[in-house]
Amino acid sequence: MTSVAACAVIPTCQRSKVLACTLDSLLQQRVLPAELFVVDASADDETLQVVEGFVQKTQVFRMYGG
Repeated sequence: MTSVAACAVIPTCQRSKVLACTLDSLLQQRVLPAELFVVDASADDETLQVVEGFVQKTQVFRMYGG
């Protein structure tokens, strides 16, 4: 995969199932963003666990806070 100097920002709130599909789709692109930010509006669903799963699966994602 190729990285470019671009960022992706994904806002989410109570949409962990949609977030998983979104992140899967992002990983299937030919060009990946250099940085990815998932902005969670204090969701009390499985958003954090979804992001943690992607952090473990690939080096594209990094997790801060949470």
